[in-house]
Amino acid sequence: MNFKQNSLFTRNTGFDEEQADVQGGVLAVWGSPSSGKTTVSVKLADYLARKKKNVLLIFADMTTPPLPCICASGDLEGEKSLGSILAATHVTENLIKKNCMFYRKNDYLSMVGMLKGENVFTYPPYDQTQAVELIEQAREVAPFVIIDCGSTIASDVLSAVALMEADTVLRLVNCDLKSCQCQSKNVGKRRRNFACF
Repeated sequence: MNFKQNSLFTRNTGFDEEQADVQGGVLAVWGSPSSGKTTVSVKLADYLARKKKNVLLIFADMTTPPLPCICASGDLEGEKSLGSILAATHVTENLIKKNCMFYRKNDYLSMVGMLKGENVFTYPPYDQTQAVELIEQAREVAPFVIIDCGSTIASDVLSAVALMEADTVLRLVNCDLKSCQCQSKNVGKRRRNFACF
């Protein structure tokens, strides 16, 4: 399943996906509340991990953390938190590696998110600097980084930064007129690819 040729994903256009050279990158999944952001993020991460691609799945929503609802605690190695990473003065590759939780059912999938009982108030506040460093260093940890963004980016620094720093943004919408708007534009230094579903 690919959304753009020579991008993170490309729509089936007649070539064999098994032989295609799928390039990595950072994909931010964002959209309306209850549009299926977390479901799509998890399914894409699982798809790539089954293809033996190293995937880092970041759950950016710190207000209502989805990780405790997705995985049983026994399915993850270690109890580490996204909050520990963002609470650091500087985010490094080693800090991310130490705070990744590995999915026991697939060696190619690792996750970063808030643990059960944690929320945005559990850790000290962070700013744009730590969020940018997290995404840049995540590129070094795994070739495929999928960020499950929160819906309200006005108060969610990590999700807002992910939309600006990602190579590709997948925007999911509900089937109402307010949600159905899509844009494609250049943001910052990199060209951003937007796809709406």
